[in-house]
Amino acid sequence: MKLEEVGKLSIGATLARIKAKPNEKAYPRRLFTIQELNKVTVDPNLEVESQEILVSDRYIQEVPIAKVGMILIGLTAPRAFVVTDAYEGYVIPINFIYLECHEGVCPEYVAWYFNEHPDIQRRLAVERQGSSLQALSMQKIRELPIELPGVATQMKIATVYRLGHQRKKLWIEKQRLEEKLMNEWMIRTLKEEK
Repeated sequence: MKLEEVGKLSIGATLARIKAKPNEKAYPRRLFTIQELNKVTVDPNLEVESQEILVSDRYIQEVPIAKVGMILIGLTAPRAFVVTDAYEGYVIPINFIYLECHEGVCPEYVAWYFNEHPDIQRRLAVERQGSSLQALSMQKIRELPIELPGVATQMKIATVYRLGHQRKKLWIEKQRLEEKLMNEWMIRTLKEEK
């Protein structure tokens, strides 16, 4: 089975096209960025400055907006992320593909498969090899193979993946706090010496 068969794949908006011109009615919308993707998939402590775009009234109805349960896939940073409440309503720019899964397909399972399965990782490495931009194409994403077990198995894998991701976030936070504690102890010890 190919990735395009598990749901509807679409590409994000060209920002120059949807951006409001001066003196045009516009709606401010938050923008999902590669930094946001890195924060939710790689480093939860990453400082991310939120970005907004003023969407033209002419395009407000057709702008791709992130919805809970939708999968966002970075084209320049090939990671998949299942949209949560925190990112609902963000505008999806052209450097992302979004996937709305069919019924019977668990989005978290698809994200795990894309992010962690060795076959996909090998394929992505080959696709990006030798390219200076190293961006994936919509066609390459569509053609990626995916194994789709029964819903119960998808849910089990998704649960373990989610718990592992939470564990990793907590471990990173623990490391950060331990470093902070050690540094504060050393500063306090230095001050006591004076």
